[in-house]
Amino acid sequence: GFIILRPILVSIIIGMIIAYIFYPIYQRILFVIRIKNIAAFILCILIILLIFLPLWFIMPVIVKQTIEFYSFTQKANIVPVLQETFPAIFSSETFSREFGIAINNLISKFVNLFINSLTSLIVNFPSLIIKIFVVFFIVFFTVRDADVLKNFVKSISPLGGDIEEKLSKNFVGITSGVIYGYIIVGIIQGILTGIGLFVAGVPNSLLWTFVA
Repeated sequence: GFIILRPILVSIIIGMIIAYIFYPIYQRILFVIRIKNIAAFILCILIILLIFLPLWFIMPVIVKQTIEFYSFTQKANIVPVLQETFPAIFSSETFSREFGIAINNLISKFVNLFINSLTSLIVNFPSLIIKIFVVFFIVFFTVRDADVLKNFVKSISPLGGDIEEKLSKNFVGITSGVIYGYIIVGIIQGILTGIGLFVAGVPNSLLWTFVA
């Protein structure tokens, strides 16, 4: 079973994480709609509008800004700036020159990695579409049948009811802490960083927002 699922295992995990994050919204939709299938379908549409549709329009701009940043760094000479800012560290001309070359190489590797990853996505676009379909397949059935899944996990557990309840509470607490405390807060911090960069007029602000 693992060998069969291995090619789409990451998509399954991503789908379950997304389902966990948006499950409270599903419950609100279900409270209004009262039909599980329709509520789960509406949630999938909302996720597409909130996450995937903006990425579809943002990615070309990020690629353009990445190339612009790369071109700028290849032409710019940061050594004089470093020597002026940190005279004690960059007093040696040889060290300063080697450090500048190392920084340019590091930036080149970062840009090449990003471009290669993007190229790989474009080349493997059919596979990407299948994986996205798997993500939404998992989201749909996870939110729709959350109670059934929970009862199924309990039914195959060899532990007693009290221990299962304690483990379940601890699992929910840890998962919520990781997802809401790290992922969601990280996204909010990145967005706020982007707003600050945009207001300050920093060049290629969308690229740095994505990095943040």
